[in-house]
Amino acid sequence: SSGIMELATKNDDIGGESRETVEIRYDGEPMTAGYNAAFLSEIIRRTETDEVLMEMESSTTACIIKPVDMKETDENIYLIMPLRLSE
Repeated sequence: SSGIMELATKNDDIGGESRETVEIRYDGEPMTAGYNAAFLSEIIRRTETDEVLMEMESSTTACIIKPVDMKETDENIYLIMPLRLSE
């Protein structure tokens, strides 16, 4: 939602669950989207900047992730597909 992102993960195999809230720059309508936590962590780990840009049109479309201060040729652009969330 506006100004914050809540990250949540759940592991049914071990019964673990975690939630974290981070400040973001976002002023659109609230959205809920799900991604594989291991894939998302790997993308963030490989991005060598403090901030990333996540571009998505909706919670059911692919998300493009790239460094905020990306130079033209020195960084990768990542694409991650959303998961279907159970309501």
